[in-house]
Amino acid sequence: MTSDSRSKTANGFHFTKKRLDNISAHLDSKQVYYADDGMRGLEISVTKGGTKSFVFRRKQDGVTRRLWLGYFPDMTIEQARGKAAAFNSQISQGVNIFEKLATEKSELTLQNLFDEYVTRHAQKTRKTWKEMTEQFNRSFDGDVKDRSRALAVDLRKKKLSAITPKMAEQFHGELAKKRGEYSANRSVQLLRAVFNKGKLWKLFDGENPFVGITLFPEKPRERFLSKEEATTLLLKLETDADDTLRDFVKLSLFTGIRKSNLMALRWQDVDFDSGLLTVPDTKNNTKQELALGGHEIALLASRREILKLNAQYGMFVFPGTGTTGHLTDIKKSWSTFRKNAGFAGDKHVTLHDLRRSLGAAMANANVNIALVKAALHHKDLKTTVRVYALTQQDAVRDARQQAHNAWLQVKEKDNPKKLTKRKSKT
Repeated sequence: MTSDSRSKTANGFHFTKKRLDNISAHLDSKQVYYADDGMRGLEISVTKGGTKSFVFRRKQDGVTRRLWLGYFPDMTIEQARGKAAAFNSQISQGVNIFEKLATEKSELTLQNLFDEYVTRHAQKTRKTWKEMTEQFNRSFDGDVKDRSRALAVDLRKKKLSAITPKMAEQFHGELAKKRGEYSANRSVQLLRAVFNKGKLWKLFDGENPFVGITLFPEKPRERFLSKEEATTLLLKLETDADDTLRDFVKLSLFTGIRKSNLMALRWQDVDFDSGLLTVPDTKNNTKQELALGGHEIALLASRREILKLNAQYGMFVFPGTGTTGHLTDIKKSWSTFRKNAGFAGDKHVTLHDLRRSLGAAMANANVNIALVKAALHHKDLKTTVRVYALTQQDAVRDARQQAHNAWLQVKEKDNPKKLTKRKSKT
């Protein structure tokens, strides 16, 4: 593991859990390293996003290199020092540990390569790298509460050269049966990318076994709430949901903010005086500013009072008990609620459908497409156009009817009906 041009090495200090919990990267760098004055070669790497990893850094044969050891706090300081001590011992005996490990990496397993992919690529470029890791593990292990979804063959333990195209095809087919075709497609695309990076980094010189696999056909999800469904949902939230679920779902529907951004929303990002809500870092790597309306302001003000009353008021609008300090998962309560509220089965609604529903409602109100794009903070107008087109059935019908009326009026003008009285026979 090596630092990029925007990485910095800071002064050292004695590592303690409290100090490592509180350190952060510099504002002008993507990654920064802090050295441990209690163990030679041991450093902690901190990314701009807050991910912390132990690394070992030493100079051998005139070249300074780094090795990734493990994530903090999953790996303790004592464990990291133990690994660093072992490396220092080998170096003192004349062993070039970097060359030794490089040789061993020529026989990487799929798990080894995936770990390299996450460290060297995903953490730097993908905000969803943790979800990616969960997806990778679920592909083989199944669900925590449902091991029947586990695959018969765990490719993670196999050497890269032992994974054949036939195995990759079988993996795709079995995973489709266990978890669904869409999930199988995503996993194949991920592993294809992992192998491609491995070849690029010279960690693997064989053929990518996941190249050439025909993916299952997919239909983009087009579900959004109708006006009647949205009204029903809002009424049900008031009677059948707890405060957290109610407020989260209503804000999702009212603002269109992405789920992950809403979960991490801080009170300091809500300006009640100006009525402005700010999302500092979105999926598009840009800041999103949202002018709040009366419904959202009233909801947020009410939520603030509820949290104060329950002694939960702090940094986050939706506080949590985990290491992040904010809500990270609402699937269980949402799943139970939508089932009881009639939004499961054929009327299945996901949390992302709420975001799409806001765009649909705006489009049905003939709001300018540029405003819909801004409301949903889409990076690509094509995404907005697809949502806009799906919800314009009434407008299309009216436009078609206008054309019909124009044709019929012309016809009547050119061929006026002549009403004549028929003479009666006497």
